[in-house]
Amino acid sequence: LGDIFRKHAEDGSDSIEVVKMGEILQRLGYTLSHNDMLLLVSRFVLGHNGALELPEFLKIVGAHRELELKRLWALFAAQQGDDKRHGLSHDSALVALAAATDNFVPKAMRTALAAGAGSSVDFDAFVVLADRCRGLCVEARRQNAGFKELEISQFYAEFEKHDKDVAGAVPTLELQSLLDALGVRVRTREEQRAMRAKLDDARAAARETGARGVTEPGSTTFGFWEVVQLVKMLNHESSKAAAEHAGRAAEELGFSASEREQFRKIFVEWSRLESGAPSPSSGLASQAVGSSDTEDWISIDTLHRLLRSIGVQMSATQKQELEGQVVNLGIQVKAMLSFVDFLRMMRWLLDTDFAGINDVAASTAAQKSREFAMSPILS
Repeated sequence: LGDIFRKHAEDGSDSIEVVKMGEILQRLGYTLSHNDMLLLVSRFVLGHNGALELPEFLKIVGAHRELELKRLWALFAAQQGDDKRHGLSHDSALVALAAATDNFVPKAMRTALAAGAGSSVDFDAFVVLADRCRGLCVEARRQNAGFKELEISQFYAEFEKHDKDVAGAVPTLELQSLLDALGVRVRTREEQRAMRAKLDDARAAARETGARGVTEPGSTTFGFWEVVQLVKMLNHESSKAAAEHAGRAAEELGFSASEREQFRKIFVEWSRLESGAPSPSSGLASQAVGSSDTEDWISIDTLHRLLRSIGVQMSATQKQELEGQVVNLGIQVKAMLSFVDFLRMMRWLLDTDFAGINDVAASTAAQKSREFAMSPILS
């Protein structure tokens, strides 16, 4: 792990950027969304300045491993059913492995399991099998830049639409249109210049994976695997910019780093409830190599439910006032709130003591403090 850390530290530095944690975890066979990663980091370096040193890095990787083991145990236990005394059968172990590795169970692994079909697989053996699958998955999907097979298929379908000559490459002038179709926004001239500056880097990255048909540096066309690498690079830059934007916004709004990360945890939990995705605290949010980094959002209806959940009672008039403030912030009522939008709303709610939220928050904090103080006694 120390070697991996030093490889990602730039110019001999003794620290790495927080946003590089996702890339490192991917190399280890895991992925986390940008917000999940920041929540994990905040458990150890609540006031982080965008950089991590080796001791912090090791703690974070260790904590992520604990979450992964919880996830594997949940999948293992689900296949056990009511009888927890025995391990898994060959078929049940295959089902659990497929769920653990995004349906990537190599033929050699299936053959090995079949050879021992008469014996059961205990949890320790299941973890070893899952780790082996993940290692093989990393190597097999390196060319995919961490994207799932389904995502690569979707990318290729859009790529073919722009490859009008069926030449296996698209003109670089078509790249912005292609990226837009893939959901990667390159709007301003500065963003366009930054994108063009990465073209040869994307070519080099594609070539390093062993991809075929990579275009030459400075070429007027761009191949499919270069597009995949370019999307990865642009997503990385977008995540970094989003983190910096949230940090600046929180500071301008007068929130401390601790308060910002507490709000982030609340925001992400409710965003996942709305979308139906696994919560980061459930231990199931981490997946084997794959999911692309997407932004979390909440609707105004979810904001209503969030406030009610902590005991804020709103009249019909106050609901209208809340929706009016959303509009005042430049957000359409039917639109979704980003994390920065959520911070701005929380600042307004607290400053205006909307529906007595400050007393409710103080009461909730006191209750949490009492529960924390009693936990050693109750355990």
